[in-house]
Amino acid sequence: MAARNSWTDLATDNILRGALAYAVVKVLMPVRALLSVLATPWFAERVVIPVTRLFNRRRAAAADSAQPKDVTVAEQLQHQQNKRKDEKNNSYTSVNADPKGQVWNQDIPSELPQFKQKTSDPNKPSL
Repeated sequence: MAARNSWTDLATDNILRGALAYAVVKVLMPVRALLSVLATPWFAERVVIPVTRLFNRRRAAAADSAQPKDVTVAEQLQHQQNKRKDEKNNSYTSVNADPKGQVWNQDIPSELPQFKQKTSDPNKPSL
């Protein structure tokens, strides 16, 4: 092909090197994938987790400086209620909090739903 297209030896060498590099990359792909899977726990332990902890510490430090210390969830909710009360001129929705800190604005009904009674006729399908 090089003789037919009058390519120089340099162009031929570059094409062969490119083809060889492509073949080596494709042959070594399973080995590279296996090494990546085996190295993942080490990399996570040495690099990812320390970097994540560093950012979490910075975020926690910023949050601690923004809020007063030793404030309970109940006190935070009371503060929110007072703000809402001031904004709506004494007409506000009461806020109930669960231990996980989720806020609900309505109560869940405690009654069971009513279902249809089964029919006495055995030929009719019942739900």
